[in-house]
Amino acid sequence: MTMKILAIGNSFAEDTFWLSPEVALSMGVEDFTFAHLYCGGCSINQHLLHARENRAAYLYQKNCGGIWEENRYDVTMRPVLEEEQWDWIILSTGTGDGSRWTEVESYKNLAQLIACVKPYVPEQVRFAFNVTWAGEATFERYEQPDLQKFAGDQIAMMDAINAIVREYVAVLPEIATIIPTGIAVQNLRAACGLCLCRDDYHLSYDVGRYAAASTAMMVLTGCEDVERITYTPLEAGLNKQVLEAVANALKTPYSVTWPK
Repeated sequence: MTMKILAIGNSFAEDTFWLSPEVALSMGVEDFTFAHLYCGGCSINQHLLHARENRAAYLYQKNCGGIWEENRYDVTMRPVLEEEQWDWIILSTGTGDGSRWTEVESYKNLAQLIACVKPYVPEQVRFAFNVTWAGEATFERYEQPDLQKFAGDQIAMMDAINAIVREYVAVLPEIATIIPTGIAVQNLRAACGLCLCRDDYHLSYDVGRYAAASTAMMVLTGCEDVERITYTPLEAGLNKQVLEAVANALKTPYSVTWPK
């Protein structure tokens, strides 16, 4: 299988896709390109402005063989869009402009962003939306009080995010699929009781990123059996819990599945 995947995102996209090459290789995807237009905290609204005004706002990260070995700074979006025959463009929201995960205005300009991107990518390219995760219950970033609004209730926050995604994102004809990363992370929190963030909101480098990458690759490859993922960076019991959390997220992408 050959795959060329470009994420237009931020640190949440980096968390999701950092271990994707290892996961992909273990699933038999031997010919791949992963790339990321990174702008810290960048929201859909900010990406739209960068695209329209051709701003040199991005760090470009690229992985063609299992190692993130190319970094270019002060990059504009357009030449990257034209650089490869991309199979997938991955989009997600961010909060760097003071917008919120749980506010409709943070998602409404997605169709306009896609319209700016489409003229520069192959006609057959597919767009996916990566649904990010709730912060930890200790989430205290004063400028981004999403979880505070829900009194630390991560399930309520994920329900609010998913309600917006279902109403404003999944209905867009350009969006081929939703990647339920946030639900997979929340499933795993429920199953193992671990803190899956290295701070209040970015995923841990091991368990969190592995869960996110596994979710993304299951969706983008169309694979239905998590046992195809043989990359196992964790001890056996925890690795099994991660894959179960991912499998449950694929079955019920808009609701947390508590372990029985």
